[in-house]
Amino acid sequence: MHLECTKNSVVPPFGVCDLDLYFSTGISPYSGLLAMARDLGVVEQRGAYHYYDTKSFQSGEFEELCKTTDLLKDSKFENPYFKTGKI
Repeated sequence: MHLECTKNSVVPPFGVCDLDLYFSTGISPYSGLLAMARDLGVVEQRGAYHYYDTKSFQSGEFEELCKTTDLLKDSKFENPYFKTGKI
């Protein structure tokens, strides 16, 4: 799903974001984390598979990986890319 904000009192207008919206559960809290993990170098992508340490997974299995491992506690997430200007 593609959202565009036309008016906001906090940030500049016409900001765009992509997110996953599911019929049964709503907005996924993990929707942008895989892209951020790839950008920060926490997760490596080769073809249709992603790799974190020795574990390989597809993009649909990312939520389960976050729940079962300490991927989100990686030190690279402390300084996200929006603070480093790598957008």
